[in-house]
Amino acid sequence: MIIGIAGNSKSGKKELSEFFRNNYSIKYFDLDRIIGKELLDKIEDPNVKRIIDSKILEICESVGKNQMVAFDYTFLEDSPLVNICEILIKVNKKDEAEEQNIFNKCKREFIDSKFKETSFHLELNMNNSKWQETLRNYIDFNLKSKDRVTIIVPIHNTLEYLPKCIVSILNQTYRNLEIILIDDGSTDKSLEMCNLFASMDSRIKVIHQDNVGLAETRNRGIDLSTGEYICFIDSDDYMENDMVETLLRNIKQTNSDVASVRAYVHTRNGSIRRFSSERKIDTFNGSEENIEAYANGLISIAVWDKLFKKSYIGETRFDRSVFKEDTDFMLKMSLKGGRFICDTKECYNYVQRTSNSITATFNEKIFQLRDWSIKAYSDIINTCGIEHKAAAEKCLFNGLSHILKTYMRDIKFNKVVVGDFKEKLQIVANDLIMLLLNSDDVSIYDDLDNTLDILNYLLDNNYIDRSKIPSKDILCIGILWNALNNDLIKEAISDISKKAVIEDSLLIDLGEQYQSFINDIYYFNHDFEGVAYYKACALIDKYDSNTIAILRLVIKVSGIVKDKMKGYMFKEICELKHQIRDVYKKKIRNYAYDNVFHLTVDDSEYQFTDGVIRKYIKRDEGLNHGRK
Repeated sequence: MIIGIAGNSKSGKKELSEFFRNNYSIKYFDLDRIIGKELLDKIEDPNVKRIIDSKILEICESVGKNQMVAFDYTFLEDSPLVNICEILIKVNKKDEAEEQNIFNKCKREFIDSKFKETSFHLELNMNNSKWQETLRNYIDFNLKSKDRVTIIVPIHNTLEYLPKCIVSILNQTYRNLEIILIDDGSTDKSLEMCNLFASMDSRIKVIHQDNVGLAETRNRGIDLSTGEYICFIDSDDYMENDMVETLLRNIKQTNSDVASVRAYVHTRNGSIRRFSSERKIDTFNGSEENIEAYANGLISIAVWDKLFKKSYIGETRFDRSVFKEDTDFMLKMSLKGGRFICDTKECYNYVQRTSNSITATFNEKIFQLRDWSIKAYSDIINTCGIEHKAAAEKCLFNGLSHILKTYMRDIKFNKVVVGDFKEKLQIVANDLIMLLLNSDDVSIYDDLDNTLDILNYLLDNNYIDRSKIPSKDILCIGILWNALNNDLIKEAISDISKKAVIEDSLLIDLGEQYQSFINDIYYFNHDFEGVAYYKACALIDKYDSNTIAILRLVIKVSGIVKDKMKGYMFKEICELKHQIRDVYKKKIRNYAYDNVFHLTVDDSEYQFTDGVIRKYIKRDEGLNHGRK
């Protein structure tokens, strides 16, 4: 057995070497030492890499087949030698010297950039006759205000990001700040960096604690705060220097309880994405308005882009048992019924970290989001009433789809395989499918196409069982018309009966009313493409075939698809519709697209089609088109 170890931690490798020697009969090679510094210094040269790979291969082949071998190679990840290893280990431990170098680098960057990179808090044009009023307003609001804002910063192993974060707080135009830095059991030098900043600015308080997680750390910050307002910021992000001023001005001008701004998103590939280019402010007041805004993303689920009145937060705290504590906290804030003011000005910089941002293994705790989403649905209905059912459904959909998206992401990163958490995944998928089957309008859900694609992928690749997904019987009216003789009509009905239960059928000759009938059906459903409709009209004139077949159908559906012509519809209906068209357009001369088969999809379409049929049927004995 060959074990390959990659990484650049000298102390980590030493510990591994001792571990193998003390616990297993494993021959351990430190190849960095065996190969020699001369070659390793030229590692960027492809020819040198090939020489090193050959040397390693020789060493591995020289050892007996039954012996266990571990080799330690810094550049293993970039080498084809990965393929000969039966076990791969990556060492991520940082050496003390490396930690100190990072700390010193951050310290130098802080000292060098504290003033050089600081934008002026106020640019004053003294040619403007109102410059004194501008200056007075600025000083009175930003320096003399008695309203203290507490900024809470939870910190856990973010040394490389910390200086930029703290400097952005110290440089706020609004100066009456209390800054609480809470080191949540960091194992790097984050605490030392916090203490360094505290020695330079008396507004900073540093708290150190054992690691308890983000929720409890924020809660401790709330309990320790002395400000009338509270702002949360993540320690790997940073603020524009007017963020606190913008938030506080908006709160005070509108007497709001919560104010928010938007964020720039700094992606892992180095690009910067904006949430919005608009420059307008929305206000929401009361539980009903707030929850609609929350469900539609106008009130964001994050807490780091907001300023809260401490009195409004009251006894509400972050729930450590919830997988997405921000989402839960903001739902509670929205349901409290206070006033929100939401500015689309970008004042926050959300940084997607390039390392350690995605966990090494799938986080099973994400399935907790299902229980939270179901409870959120109930809380919204109980607080705001059934008339806000759509908002409750959106929150439920967002929670369930987030689980599937996270699972799909980890499939791509090879963190889960077929069979992993299958039972839990099946429950989430089933909940989501039932939600879609029972929704009045599935188009209200964000990113539905992507969610449907994920569901289909999971079904097609056996991550969930197709036989276990829920289904629903729906009543439809099918119409076969135009140039179908009796034999073809009977054949079509036979084909349809293989996919649906035909409860009743009726043949009707509409005669001169046929043109009016297809006008009604086509135009209501927008069920035609260009010349297809006119072809259908021409066929009426060419053939004396004004007979239609009306079918009363029950179809079992379990999926939603986006049909090109009709938006979202049930997958089984869409497939049946296209199957009938594809078959019979080949059997009918001069076939006009969309002119053989029509099928209702939702309640409004059913009721309209039923009404049209009632209008034109001259004899309707034995056929009841009403709902069960």
